[in-house]
Amino acid sequence: MLVFITGPNGIGKSSFLKQIIGKLTSKNAVLINNKLLHDYSLQERASLIGFLEQHHSIHFPLLVKDLVVMGRFVYKAPLESYTSKDYEMVAHVLKELNIEYLYHKNFLQLSGGEQQLCLLAQLALQDPAIIILDEPTQSLDLHNKERVFNWMRKQVNEKGKIVLCVTHDLHWITKESGFLLALNHSAIELEPLDETLVLRTIEKLRKQF
Repeated sequence: MLVFITGPNGIGKSSFLKQIIGKLTSKNAVLINNKLLHDYSLQERASLIGFLEQHHSIHFPLLVKDLVVMGRFVYKAPLESYTSKDYEMVAHVLKELNIEYLYHKNFLQLSGGEQQLCLLAQLALQDPAIIILDEPTQSLDLHNKERVFNWMRKQVNEKGKIVLCVTHDLHWITKESGFLLALNHSAIELEPLDETLVLRTIEKLRKQF
């Protein structure tokens, strides 16, 4: 299932996502498979939910291969080392996103768009059942936006994942299959995606500025 989430700036889209994953307290209980989210262990949660934030907090030199391989932490025992097989998986997912040339690069020396794609690759190695993305295409050019939308579609159609994605790139989703969740000051509206709905939502957002 693919759900795109949109709404005006400041409406609380990022906070909404953080409540879902338990990073913000909420009066509403989050249930996954009829079990409270907080009743899962941290490692169990990591196998269930993966979250790509809007802004990263990495401020130290790190090779891309060593950043991306950290997505495999959920499958490791404490202090267990990453193996050559893990790094083969890194190379594979980088190739899947067409950024294999970044394998030996310093993450901090990359452009914002390249950094975003590397963090998406890390999330891909985590391989959670539910993927939550907060404006993953915000800093990307048109070519890389297409890569990310193709990647999301593959997660749903080929791997059976649930993907929740906050986006302002509404013109990109007019032909997608899934749902649009529109947050506004008076209601939360969840509707099946179609071109008419997207264009109507774009017009509503324009009127709020």
